[in-house]
Formats: sequence, structure tokens, C-alpha cells
Amino acid sequence: MRFTLGFVLGAAFGASATLLMTPHAGAANREWLRRKTDELAGGESLVSEVVRTVRESIAERRARIERAIQTGKETAERQEAALWQQLKLAPPTEQDVQLTPPEPPVSTT
Repeated sequence: MRFTLGFVLGAAFGASATLLMTPHAGAANREWLRRKTDELAGGESLVSEVVRTVRESIAERRARIERAIQTGKETAERQEAALWQQLKLAPPTEQDVQLTPPEPPVSTT
């Protein structure tokens, strides 16, 4: 987006410098300027099209990443269940694995 904006502004400044240094008559310069202005006005739709395309691409990639994460979680759960089955053990329940904070060390002084 910043590149496109810089490109458009650079084109505008370049066109202005060209007008100041051109050997053509005023009428020819005005006609040329009118054509370039019309081209740049059409470029506005180009910029919005680029922005739309980039947003769509980001949304698609985000969806792919979210699907990959979900697939990874599901695969890990299946693999964990298969390992427990191979060990012929039941997976631990939440009661078996109660997370308690460690007790602070006892001071002897």
C-alpha cells in the first residue's frame, strides 16, 4: 500500500517537473496534463483493487493457517490416544493431574 502511494506521488511530482522543464507550448502542456490526470484518476480504482486483492489474500492465508492449527490439534489428540492404547493404560483424568503451585521453600533460620 505504501509502495503504491509512493509510486503515485512520485508520478505526480515527476509530471510536475516535466511540465516546468518542457519546451512545448502552454496549450500542448495543458492537454498532456489533462490526459495524465485522467490516467491517474483511473489509477485510484487500481489502488483500491490492489488493496482488495491483498485483503482477500490475507484472509485466505489466515483461514489456511487456522485450518492447519486445527488439523494439528486433532492429529495430536489421535496420536496421544493411540499411544495410551499401545501402553494399555488409561489416559490421566483431570483429578489425576491437579495442578497445584509448588510450596515455597522452608526457611531454617
